[in-house]
Amino acid sequence: MTVMDQTTSELRRVLAESVRICVCEGLLENFGHVSARDPKSNRIFILRHLHERLDKVMPKDFIEVNLSGRKVGGKLEPPNEVFLHTAIYSKRKDVNAIVYTHPFYSTIFGIVGKQIVPLLANCTFLQSAIPIFDDPRSIGTAEMAKTLTDKLGSSFALLMRGSGMVTVAGTIQEATLLSILIEKS
Repeated sequence: MTVMDQTTSELRRVLAESVRICVCEGLLENFGHVSARDPKSNRIFILRHLHERLDKVMPKDFIEVNLSGRKVGGKLEPPNEVFLHTAIYSKRKDVNAIVYTHPFYSTIFGIVGKQIVPLLANCTFLQSAIPIFDDPRSIGTAEMAKTLTDKLGSSFALLMRGSGMVTVAGTIQEATLLSILIEKS
């Protein structure tokens, strides 16, 4: 196994672990996905279009796509929202991980148009309110994804009206922890 294969293997393992943690925390049920960018190859590993239970996700369930959202080999298909991920990675060089979840309270805040603000001690990392993306439709095109990234700006989280929350960070562990802390706050 080459060094690049070890990196890829480890990345897939950590991504699968992130999904299972998000399921245990109630952030994911049947919808949502996580991804990570390999900074060496600039390729993205994302949870494939999946109809099975997310608590059973394994490293093999992640596929490789390029920054245009096209799969790199294999028969598995990327999720419809692959453009959400590729647009963020294209715009934000500081982001190497994205967690897109459907947590209960954060989703409600997005539906009613209320920003989450730093009120509790476990959310002191928030410097300002988390912005809200007002379009409730699925991010299924590159154009919609660009609008979403404009709203995200330099923030590390974005509420999506009726569609959950996106957190971004340098590592999948950080993006996962952000999702947990924001929902608990």
